[in-house]
Amino acid sequence: MSRLDPLFLDILSTSCTLPGRGGIWLPRLTTLYVSGTSGSALREVVSTRKEVGVPLGSLYVEEGCHVHDEDVAWLKDNVEMFESFEKRR
Repeated sequence: MSRLDPLFLDILSTSCTLPGRGGIWLPRLTTLYVSGTSGSALREVVSTRKEVGVPLGSLYVEEGCHVHDEDVAWLKDNVEMFESFEKRR
């Protein structure tokens, strides 16, 4: 899996004014697999999407991501499913 461009996470938590988009990009997105990102960036995405009523249900994070224990605890409390996965070789 290649590294995630930080711009992608910014887009997932940015307002969208197009009709039928639920106020945010990819409103039907419920599951996200990520690699190469930080806990603070993930918290921003999860909290923003939750605030506008289109929460992530499942979040899978590559073990090599920079996610601290306090971020993991927060994420587990704010998504239905939070798990880490091993990097594919």
